Amino acid sequence: MRGLQEIVPIQDTLCSGIGAIERLEGDLFRFWMYVSQASEDAGAREKVLVAKIVISKSAIPDAILQTIAAITECEALAPPTVPLMCH
Repeated sequence: MRGLQEIVPIQDTLCSGIGAIERLEGDLFRFWMYVSQASEDAGAREKVLVAKIVISKSAIPDAILQTIAAITECEALAPPTVPLMCH
């Protein structure tokens, strides 16, 4: 995370996935992030919204490439039976 400064602590938000991607004005997109959890209905799962991230269209390809690089690096360092937890 070279070049990033965290002036104040920013809390992590655990997300299970992207529920939707919404195009906003200009070149902005909103990613609706959810966590999957047990529902009050017996055995059912539900997706609960936990974050909405707005990002410019031009930043999305780089974010995808950085994610692929991080996954590839972690997989190279850890045996297949070990979950990815590289920092």
